[in-house]
Amino acid sequence: MEMNSISNDGGAMGTSLEFVEYVCDEVREAGAVRYRKMFGDYMVYVNDRPLLLLCDSIVYVKMLPCIEDLMSDAERGIPYPGAKVHYILDFENRELALPVIARLEEVTQIPKKRQRSARTSKAPKIPKTSMSSRNSASSGNSVSSKSAPQSGTER
Repeated sequence: MEMNSISNDGGAMGTSLEFVEYVCDEVREAGAVRYRKMFGDYMVYVNDRPLLLLCDSIVYVKMLPCIEDLMSDAERGIPYPGAKVHYILDFENRELALPVIARLEEVTQIPKKRQRSARTSKAPKIPKTSMSSRNSASSGNSVSSKSAPQSGTER
């Protein structure tokens, strides 16, 4: 049996918002579905778990052992340059898509929310000095100790 493979060469095709919403509608039976723009394309979350990667209007799922039997005949592809090979999910085939999503949900953790760090390490503040102390420290005609004495002041 021949396996088809799709490679994303990083072209600027992208995924339309209409396609993302269509995919979400098709898999809505699997649970609470939402999406988020990431990696230049979209990640679809089912019950807060990142399960479907949409790149260039193709739906990708990770190649995990729990779905190997369901996806053995599926096409494979690389969603973006540098990514590992993923299965390409025929999301319109609900008899396949819903069981794949259910199995992926069992093994995929809900991502932990990152706390934004408070900016406690700002650049150190330089103490303000008054204009009078700056002016007295540098009177404009200062002579360094290494320079020759001015004529008429020292002999």
